[in-house]
Amino acid sequence: MLQESRAEESNLLKFGYQLIRYYPDNIRCEFVTIGVIVWEVEGTGSPVVRMTRDWRRVRCLDPEADTDYLEAMEEQWTREMSQPDGRAAVERLCNSLSLSVRLTELQVTLAPTKDDALRTLLDLYVEWKTRPSTGSEDTQDRFVPKNP
Repeated sequence: MLQESRAEESNLLKFGYQLIRYYPDNIRCEFVTIGVIVWEVEGTGSPVVRMTRDWRRVRCLDPEADTDYLEAMEEQWTREMSQPDGRAAVERLCNSLSLSVRLTELQVTLAPTKDDALRTLLDLYVEWKTRPSTGSEDTQDRFVPKNP
């Protein structure tokens, strides 16, 4: 069993990533994760950026949010990161961001391919899936505070 686990791990590549967060109100420090940047740590490929396709969570925090601007950021960043110095573009972008859009610190994950890493990170942090409604109240799903 341990050998199988090591064999699986040896097929995984190390990917760096940063989450893209939107802060509608810097005083309250609330944010929505709207995208992710992923690159292969030991490879030579360009970073890849993907933003949400569903802006409802952003609009929930900030009904006045300029989602056209946020969508245009993905296009601009994709162009810049596809250049030969794509990794340097990530650092330039970090330094040029407004206070309303910020990148998290560098983090690392393991995955078989960059596309797999990207999809997993999008599913975990960006594109929240909601459970379908059953049409009836399920008491197990409600928060009920305990008395001390």
